[in-house]
Amino acid sequence: MPSNLAWLVEERTWLQDELQEARAEADQAKADQVRMARDVATMFDELNAMADRYAELHADRARLQTDVDRLAGELEQARRPWWHRWLKRQSDFRHVTLFDGLAPANGLGVHPGSL
Repeated sequence: MPSNLAWLVEERTWLQDELQEARAEADQAKADQVRMARDVATMFDELNAMADRYAELHADRARLQTDVDRLAGELEQARRPWWHRWLKRQSDFRHVTLFDGLAPANGLGVHPGSL
């Protein structure tokens, strides 16, 4: 019987060691899981921040493109000779003249403003 008791004590010690090792592995796995969950949460927060920054940059780009288009138009206008800009303004107002509503006075049937 003593050898049987020694065997039971030895098996109990071995099982306790196995149990302690399994608990240590489970604790390590739980710590790894918590660390990975924290890493994923951090990456998700960083991804949200990048998405917000991208949206800001896209809005800035659209605003800047509008400014570039406006300035390009102004530059094109400024590069035209002064007389070309003056004639353009005159053609914008050509439908309104000093002679509107007056009968042709030159006998040719043509308004002097339309010559």
